[in-house]
Amino acid sequence: MDFEKSLAERAARSIGDSFVVAYSLIELHCAALIEAAKEAFSAAHGIVLMTSSAMMGVLAVFVFIMLSG
Repeated sequence: MDFEKSLAERAARSIGDSFVVAYSLIELHCAALIEAAKEAFSAAHGIVLMTSSAMMGVLAVFVFIMLSG
């Protein structure tokens, strides 16, 4: 897909902006952009969840050590 630079930058900001830009495109490009936005959101969300889970685990170990000593 060939986007104008401003449309590509706007679509990269958030999943909501991706949907706004997608609905201004023809149907074929709209579906492709929405699918790409969903995949990018899911990947980013997975990384955030794994990071927060690891931080909670470290915090739990820290609290256990502090309370046992």
